[in-house]
Amino acid sequence: MSAGLKTKIDTETRLFERLSEKGIDYFSLTLFKGEQPIISHCNHPQWLSLYNLEYHQPGLPPPVQKYILSSKLRVLTWDFSEIDKKARDFITKRNEVVETAKNISVIFQKQEHLTVVTLASKKKTSHLIDFLNNDLESLLFIEKNLLI
Repeated sequence: MSAGLKTKIDTETRLFERLSEKGIDYFSLTLFKGEQPIISHCNHPQWLSLYNLEYHQPGLPPPVQKYILSSKLRVLTWDFSEIDKKARDFITKRNEVVETAKNISVIFQKQEHLTVVTLASKKKTSHLIDFLNNDLESLLFIEKNLLI
């Protein structure tokens, strides 16, 4: 294993631990170049396997992608978003697999890349919003260490 890869894995492990301590039960990061997702990672291997099997198909974007790419918002609260049945079913399935109830996505734009960080919790949506408002340190850590 290269030193760079080991450092990235160590950084992600520290981040997952930090988020878990703060009541974040699910974390994913997807990097887009244009409309094409080029990296997708999460802290739940079961969901990643199911996602790759059912949703990662050439020419077919995941059901939530159109909402992420077209959003004028930088934070999407999925529980309150108006989305179609396919997208709602996708989020429901993810919640079942990773055993969470509430989801929020934070969108970062850097040059031609768009990075989406999705956080989920077993707690109320207000817990996720409080996390975003009060834990700028974790978001800065994500931006500094994991984004392009």
